[in-house]
Amino acid sequence: MKILAIHKHYFYRDGASTYFLDVNALMESYGHTVVPFAMKGDHNLPTPYEKYFVDELDLRANRTLLDTVQKAKRVVWNSQAARQLDELIAEEGPFDVAHVHNIYHHLTPAILHVLVKHHIPVLMTLHDYKLVDANYALVIPRSFTEKVGGMVERVVHQIARSYARGVTLFHAPSKFMQEYCVRAGWPRARFVRFPYVVDVAAIPFTPGGDGSVLYAGRLSHEKGVELLIRAVALVPTCRLVIAGTGPLEASLRSLVREHALDDRVIFVGHLSKDALRQEMTQASIVAVPSQWPENYPLAVLEAQAMGKMVIAARAGGIPEQIKHGVTGFLVHESTPEAWAAAIAHVQALKPRQVQAIGDEARAWVTLYHAPVVHYGRLLMAYQQAIQNAVK
Repeated sequence: MKILAIHKHYFYRDGASTYFLDVNALMESYGHTVVPFAMKGDHNLPTPYEKYFVDELDLRANRTLLDTVQKAKRVVWNSQAARQLDELIAEEGPFDVAHVHNIYHHLTPAILHVLVKHHIPVLMTLHDYKLVDANYALVIPRSFTEKVGGMVERVVHQIARSYARGVTLFHAPSKFMQEYCVRAGWPRARFVRFPYVVDVAAIPFTPGGDGSVLYAGRLSHEKGVELLIRAVALVPTCRLVIAGTGPLEASLRSLVREHALDDRVIFVGHLSKDALRQEMTQASIVAVPSQWPENYPLAVLEAQAMGKMVIAARAGGIPEQIKHGVTGFLVHESTPEAWAAAIAHVQALKPRQVQAIGDEARAWVTLYHAPVVHYGRLLMAYQQAIQNAVK
């Protein structure tokens, strides 16, 4: 099978990018041909197909009003992406199926019309809520360009029926995601549901740790890092490592200084996949304090595969990943006091309890997320997309 794999980033940037790259590698390991399409970028992995990639778009650095307007136009309909994809298909095709991931703001649904033009069936993995809401995380957009572009984009592509016509089948990694989209009016028959893939055999089992708490992810409002810092201030025995960058970094550093936590809260910046795994190996607890309904975060699965104690917000699809007290711990309230209590409780666990929870969590991830299992599910989804496109 020849697969056209589309996502806005071509490096390990976040959970969606990790899944995109891991699935590409998985399909190639079974003998399929995968051709990627993404944005150009200094951090990209090497690929002979980068000549087709789209110019990188920075939505943060708007120097002038004209610059803002031009970017807002591009986040609605990226003509360059459509042209480049059309050229790639003409020169590298034909393709049996396209697997589309996150395309908004940067590639835009303009590319879906190119796929329709070439009669390519499309499976689209839903990593967030852009299909049903202009605010993909169901929170306030992070920049003026995203806010304006997001609203206009939604109207334009509803009128153009970009997703309705351009996507043959949607892949929901969580039940929460699927049901949210169905409640928003999408037919249930347009969805397949199965979780992400995790190669547990490649992840060391290292329960316990040095007692520290690790947060790994974007430093933005919806991720709840401020809440976590305030909770750490209430637990004198807690040391927090923050891995990641984002628009809130300066204010989070100020909050750390305000609470005199400089010796207990350490910022290590954006880490490579291997470096992040090393940080996770050393930590005892992995915290996921999300303030938005996370879809099905890979950070939870990878920490569970390591046998780490995961403390996560009871939001979105996270309760589908964690059985409280058995494979991790859920926090029901978004308050520093509730998070502090959860951290203190986990810190007080006996080594045999840590081992038992770690064993249970790793076994669960292995059973439902193994590469061989995921390959079978994904192949069936591709075949269903192909069959549905013929009807």
